[in-house]
Amino acid sequence: AMVGLFTLESTTPTTTYGALADRIDGTAGHVICYSRLPLRQLLRYVATNTAEMWWISEHESPRSVSPDATSIEQHLTSQLSGDTELIIVEGLDWIASRSTVPATLAWLQRLDGLVRHQDLEVIFPLDPLTVESSFWRRLTGIAPLMTVAEPTASDSADHRSVEHDMTGDGGDKVELMPSSDDSQSSDAVITHLVSLPRLGFTSAVLARRMLQWKRMGFDLSALEPALSLTNMDDAFSVYRSVELDIVRAIDALRLLETHESALTVTEREMFNYRMMSLLDVEQNVQDLEHLISAR
Repeated sequence: AMVGLFTLESTTPTTTYGALADRIDGTAGHVICYSRLPLRQLLRYVATNTAEMWWISEHESPRSVSPDATSIEQHLTSQLSGDTELIIVEGLDWIASRSTVPATLAWLQRLDGLVRHQDLEVIFPLDPLTVESSFWRRLTGIAPLMTVAEPTASDSADHRSVEHDMTGDGGDKVELMPSSDDSQSSDAVITHLVSLPRLGFTSAVLARRMLQWKRMGFDLSALEPALSLTNMDDAFSVYRSVELDIVRAIDALRLLETHESALTVTEREMFNYRMMSLLDVEQNVQDLEHLISAR
């Protein structure tokens, strides 16, 4: 096993746990996972018997840890034991914004000394778009970027059919971990991305985020004009309104999934189409909620 701190460039939990699945499974010792996902959702990606899980959240609960450097440092230090081998900490962008960048980097320096002494590996999955480039540079100076083999589309297709033949269960395990460009299993890929701040927002950042949403299948015609705007404040306000629509649309798609038995196939297809097209999202969300409550 590797020792020290590492950064994993990742935009979604699917990417994160897809990239780290083998590492988690192959770790003989103790694995601790600090996730931004509530534990119920995290279980889609990580089995309970392979890792101990904590939720980084402002919600008070027995399994939650507050998203600031001091709370995480105290909690993590208290959880360490002789057989801890791998720790995954999501949400470093959030932690840094809550506790300042210097405080976060100072904690990472202390942690680096601690884990080398204890022969541990700590991985920080992070989307570089969500932090300032200066923070990203300093972070990857302390926690070098991990190289993870991206499964190619053909690999994942082969893998899926093999999995299917071996287990006969339709290869569900693989479906939850689609490679980032695998648009076939759209339900597993549609996921909330971290909101982008105005600070550091550029055309390049916008183009990358649009690509991420396009891969999920959203129609971004409302956002295309923002790419040609030279005034970044204007571009950001167009971006922000589409981002809010997409957040609402994703929540509605999850609602649709939860209540699918209450709706006809035609209704499901219609709402699915409207959400993916981002057509009049707010009105359609209200129609959908009304329809579900009336059944």
